[in-house]
Amino acid sequence: MTRTTSHTDAELTVVGIDIGKDVFHLVGFDTNGKIAFRRKIRRLALEETFKTLPSCIVGMEACLSAHFVARTLRRLEQLARDARDAPLITVDEVGWARG
Repeated sequence: MTRTTSHTDAELTVVGIDIGKDVFHLVGFDTNGKIAFRRKIRRLALEETFKTLPSCIVGMEACLSAHFVARTLRRLEQLARDARDAPLITVDEVGWARG
């Protein structure tokens, strides 16, 4: 679990999660949209990892494992709102976001 920059967790505003079968990849972004950290964690370390982070927006893909992640983060009160309140943004193969 290494950081790519020297940002503090207080500047953290968004964390993106790439959900795998046993391993999750986390990317944290600061208030300027720059990468604050990248981490690779095991599924069972999810709760422990998010206990150390400030409350922030968490983005993840829609899949069956997302329910596990959402339940875990809700227990930590990390998810402040339901995902249905957020606008749907898709990313095409080239990486362009469409809303």
